[in-house]
Amino acid sequence: MKDFWGVHYAPIDVQEGDGWVEVTMPTGAARLELTRSGNGEPVRIENATLPFLTNIKAAHAPYWRWADHGRHYEYKDRCGTWADFVMAAPPA
Repeated sequence: MKDFWGVHYAPIDVQEGDGWVEVTMPTGAARLELTRSGNGEPVRIENATLPFLTNIKAAHAPYWRWADHGRHYEYKDRCGTWADFVMAAPPA
């Protein structure tokens, strides 16, 4: 990392519904909605390169905002991914 902006501990609120998740915190917010195929099923992403992400699906982000450390980012209508996150300890 070229620049280190610091560390903040902040409350994170996660709301989930059928096919969507919304994350809000004092410094930003994001919403992800599953991308559905023609038959209504979520679009899966196969052959992922990160082993701790499983069951990966394509998603759409209507908004993704972050403002902190004197910087402000706002993205609309971006693609994203939705996955189960499993970080296991390495075998002994």
